[in-house]
Amino acid sequence: MGCRCDRRDELILHLQKRGIATGVHYMPIPMHPLFRKFDRDIPVAKRVWETMITLPLFPDLTEAEVDYVVEALCEHDPG
Repeated sequence: MGCRCDRRDELILHLQKRGIATGVHYMPIPMHPLFRKFDRDIPVAKRVWETMITLPLFPDLTEAEVDYVVEALCEHDPG
């Protein structure tokens, strides 16, 4: 599951301190090494990507683990 946060890197560190793994996925294609040579101006895609975070989501995720992630998200102070 993904969400957006203006201070993504701070949120990732906050969750990491609580043992919650996150990811940063869905990089815009022009940012991938293979396609960088095309040097496309994609300001909206870059801005959105810089705020995206992937939260834990897998078949064996328990309700208690979901609650733990939600609590950690709610206690994060976005400043």
